[in-house]
Amino acid sequence: MDTRKGVLAVDTINIFGILFSLLLNSVIYHERSFGGVLAGLLGTLLSVIGVFGALKFDIRASGIATLGFSFCLLMDMIGLHLIGVIIDIILIYPHAYFSYEVYRGVMTKETYKKEEYLMEGIPKFPDV
Repeated sequence: MDTRKGVLAVDTINIFGILFSLLLNSVIYHERSFGGVLAGLLGTLLSVIGVFGALKFDIRASGIATLGFSFCLLMDMIGLHLIGVIIDIILIYPHAYFSYEVYRGVMTKETYKKEEYLMEGIPKFPDV
């Protein structure tokens, strides 16, 4: 499976979800609490770092995103935020697997064309 495209997909969805959530909270509920904005910026920053790591096949950036989302998972588990835990697990899995593949040398710029596939019968995504 193409974990690089998985990282790009979950990070893009996460960025737009965070931005939509911040916009919704500020417009409808007039909530401008520092904690919510800071958490949103942290999640967006981690997703941007993850996208950079996936585009450049950079294990450091991908590892930082994995560790950051793992920290968010720990915080959500301590705070008993079930939805946050589910979202964090969905974000951690492709990042961790992509980092592992880059570490092993399976996923590199040179080998990407050979590794790029999703499933039989599913058309390929456009190249990024």
